[in-house]
Amino acid sequence: MAIDNHYCTGEPFLDGEYDLRIQKIGNCYRAYKRSGTGQWKTNTGTSVLEEIELTPQYKMWADAASQLFGGLDICAVDAIHGTDGKEYILEVNDTAIGLGPTHELEDMHLMKDLILQKLELPQPAAQ
Repeated sequence: MAIDNHYCTGEPFLDGEYDLRIQKIGNCYRAYKRSGTGQWKTNTGTSVLEEIELTPQYKMWADAASQLFGGLDICAVDAIHGTDGKEYILEVNDTAIGLGPTHELEDMHLMKDLILQKLELPQPAAQ
């Protein structure tokens, strides 16, 4: 729920089996399943992170998210796999995506290389 001086919003509770994180760094994609141990909030210390297959749908989600705001070279889509069998996108993250421990060092190098490539591009003239 969000509350403001002028309005408030509410969202339905989604009963989920597990969370999903689809990560895109440049042209590198990863998909993760995050499940908890009895807690409803699986992004806390009791969760288990498992790399899963990148399905065409997950890739499409990441590609669509990367087109937002003029283009994101680094982004992640967070979703939930509901107990009803459906998947619901919860949010899109920019560079604050967090990295899975299995590929953390490799992903940091991908980010570094991507940034260095961008720095080498000609910069637009100042106006």
